Formats: sequence, C-alpha cells, structure tokens
Amino acid sequence: MIENRAFLYGEVLFVTMRVYNSSILGLKRHQNQMKWQIENYFLKRELTFDEEQFLIKQFASIQVSKPNEIIRMSVYLENFDGLVFEKINLEDLKFHLSNRDFIERDNIRLKSFQNPFRTGVIPNFKYANYLPSFYLRSELNKDDFDDVLFLDNELVVEASTSNILFEKDGSYFSPKLSNYHGSTIQTLEKVLNIKFCEININDIKQFDFAFLLNCANIIMNIRNIDKHEFQVNNKKAIDIKKHYLASVDK
Repeated sequence: MIENRAFLYGEVLFVTMRVYNSSILGLKRHQNQMKWQIENYFLKRELTFDEEQFLIKQFASIQVSKPNEIIRMSVYLENFDGLVFEKINLEDLKFHLSNRDFIERDNIRLKSFQNPFRTGVIPNFKYANYLPSFYLRSELNKDDFDDVLFLDNELVVEASTSNILFEKDGSYFSPKLSNYHGSTIQTLEKVLNIKFCEININDIKQFDFAFLLNCANIIMNIRNIDKHEFQVNNKKAIDIKKHYLASVDK
C-alpha cells in the first residue's frame, strides 16, 4: 500500500516543459520556478550553494526522447506520511521525471465557472491536486466545451491549465487576477507589451481575438467563451508563437 503524502494528499509540486525541435524550451525559467517552489513550500528557506548545484544537475540530467514531446518534473516527500512536517531537507525529496507525447490543441471552446481556488491565497505554486479542475472539465463534455474559464465573481482569471490573452487593435491584455502566472506569458509579456488589468466576463465582446497560453501548446486560438464567438486568427497565433520561440531560452 502506498502511504506517502504525494499519493494520499496530492502533495506534489511540478514543472511542465515543452520539447520543440529536440530542445527544452525555457529550461532555465523552469529550473528557477522549481527552485522557488522547493524553497517556499518544502524547505521554508533558500537553497544552499550545494543544494542549488544538486538541483541544477537534476535539470541537466533530463533526457529528451523525442523531438516534440512534454516532460514533467515532479518533486514530493517520499517517506513521510504524517499530516504535519517540521523540518525538511533537500535529500528528503524525491524527484520524478515523466515523458509524454505532445498533442496539438487549438480552436478551444471555454465555459465559465466560478474559481474553486481563491486567487492570491495560495502563492504561485504548480501543485498536483487538479481534482477540482478535472471535475469541472468532465462536466464540460455534456455541453460540448473543451475547457473551463475560471471567474472570480465576474472577473476573468484563467483556464484550468493556461493563462488567457486577449487582443484588440494590436494591443494585448490579460487578467490581473491569476492562480498561476505561467512561464509562457512571462516570456511574452514584455515582447507583446501585455497590459494586465481587470477583465469582466461581460466585457469580453470588446476584444477581437482570444488565446490560451501554456508551456505545452504555447498558444491556442479560443473559438468561443460561453455563447460569445471570437474570430480565429491563425496568422496572429503563428506570429505570437514566433515571438515566443525567438525570446525563450533553449
């Protein structure tokens, strides 16, 4: 019987990396994100020099098996099954790598739901307990939608595994509220001069185009949010992807 915290409570932190043309995109940014997560969740302190070198070796040891795939690095407590831990060292943590095929997604249909995670309460962690998101996504199949769009009352937050980007007259906008400020939108925010602001679900009709951003697919066109349909602009999506590939470290 498995009795570790990762299995019992979903206590796993991770980063998801895209392999594109046999190179891992944004490797350094993912490494820094994992470092931040370990320091702020498990250790409650900064890594020592030797610990940071160990973490760097974990990322340097990643093996790319296909020219176009997804790699996920997870970290969790392997042998601790209690509810409360007092002091954790880096050697107490287990690192796990998994590879999966990349599946192209596009022309996404979103249905809005109230956000099951209060924005701002949990810091910028990527954690493994996706049960609320998976439950809502399973409900979407009844209505022919692809993903959820989380709302905080009437304010747009993000999709279940992606940040959202709107475009109007050549300017780009993204919600000020988010559960997780992902690496893709971090890479693009200066390149596209993205304005982060409050976006009311009732005002989305003012935008010309809408996209989802994540490190796996990079960018996806949004076809509709609830009953509102957006134009699909493949050329603009391709241009944004080119900007990302030119800016991200490989």
